[in-house]
Amino acid sequence: MAHTVTTMLAQVAAVLQQASADLDSLWTTRVTDALARANRTILDILVGERGYTAAQVAAWDSLDDYVRQLTLFFVFSEAPGQAGLSWDQIKSWDCRNDLRKNAVLTGSVEVTTEEAVSGGDLEAAGAIPVDLLDDTYIEDVADTEDA
Repeated sequence: MAHTVTTMLAQVAAVLQQASADLDSLWTTRVTDALARANRTILDILVGERGYTAAQVAAWDSLDDYVRQLTLFFVFSEAPGQAGLSWDQIKSWDCRNDLRKNAVLTGSVEVTTEEAVSGGDLEAAGAIPVDLLDDTYIEDVADTEDA
């Protein structure tokens, strides 16, 4: 299940021990921004640093877990005092270092970056799924390609 703002608001509400409907609009804004940032961070690390394709990332067994953890980290690190959480709890959701070292599995089978190169149509394999991005990431990529 791909996380949406609605599913992540439910996660935030659970951490805050509140109903989603009771969260004010500030939390919706934070979750929206954090979810986009989490998806960008995952792509930046796995595609940009480690050499996987966006298609491999989109098929990754653990994608939803990492999106959830990073979204919670970004939401609560922006306003640690408002949540009443310890910094240790908030830091426990920061999985960026894990992204840099853990295996990427699809169907419980490890995927390698070499498979991205030998997988056929590189342009198609490297196409970034639109549902993982927001306009900011697309603009950043376009700016990079123009340079």
